[in-house]
Amino acid sequence: YQKENDINIVKLFKECISDIYTSRFLAKQLAVRDIKAFFASKEASNQVFNVACGKNISINELWNHLRSFSNSNLAPNYVLPRQGDVKDSLADVSKAQKLLNYSPDISVKVGLKITWDWFNH
Repeated sequence: YQKENDINIVKLFKECISDIYTSRFLAKQLAVRDIKAFFASKEASNQVFNVACGKNISINELWNHLRSFSNSNLAPNYVLPRQGDVKDSLADVSKAQKLLNYSPDISVKVGLKITWDWFNH
């Protein structure tokens, strides 16, 4: 069971890192954004909005959350950064807050837990 969890944690971690801002755990926030956009004022028409948790999170924090959910003691494998890697990223959600009355209601940790549970049930 532990080996299976270790494999799952690596798979989920790779998936989250590969496209963290549009992965499954933000699906609810994206749906809320779309519903609010449908009923929004004309000022919000034809606009592009960032939808995110409103906080940045380190790779180490992501890894530690996933290790915790999986009861794994698998150690991270640190490698040198690749050319073009973004060290820090934080999506500005202020436009969505102003025009759509958007507010993030799912933290990264909670979203990862939902995703972990989905993969394992």
